[in-house]
Amino acid sequence: MVTVKFICAGKLVDQFAATNDEVFVFFKGLKNHKYEKDGDNYIMSDCVYNIFDEVVTVTLKRDTKFLYDVFIPNYNQSIIEQLEYIGYAKSDVAGSGKHLITSHNGYFYFTDNDYSDGGMGYVAEGTKALAIAAITNDTDRNQWFIFPNGHCEFCEGDSAIDEWGDFEDTEYPRKMTVNEIYSNIY
Repeated sequence: MVTVKFICAGKLVDQFAATNDEVFVFFKGLKNHKYEKDGDNYIMSDCVYNIFDEVVTVTLKRDTKFLYDVFIPNYNQSIIEQLEYIGYAKSDVAGSGKHLITSHNGYFYFTDNDYSDGGMGYVAEGTKALAIAAITNDTDRNQWFIFPNGHCEFCEGDSAIDEWGDFEDTEYPRKMTVNEIYSNIY
């Protein structure tokens, strides 16, 4: 029997026990992943698999599609649909559980582990969780902006300028920070 552990940012996300044959099937079942072997590591496009001492450690690599990881306790189907709309996809190694974790690499995962202490990134629910999970430098789409007067707006287009027009330098909105999202988005 082998233990397969999913570790993200140094924290255990999920784990399960499997036979060596099941682990082999697990690796073969990962679709659309090219990998290379580097010592005991199997390096893939979005994961590093390390096999040693009958433990398989899956370490999620951090790409920069999104800027922040978010732990979403007690998610619902609506949250999943909105994450997919933003550009997230369910990971091939998503696991199961009553909580959800978004990752920089554009995937989301499920867990029963409770990371309400912030051990897996920011902790938020509902609109706040989606606002933080959507933060990226690639586009203005699905981002919250704050104007100098404190007014907050959601940008549905690719560009804030296209969405609201041209502004004087002193009037131009900027993307909200995580702290501003916590304070202003409900």
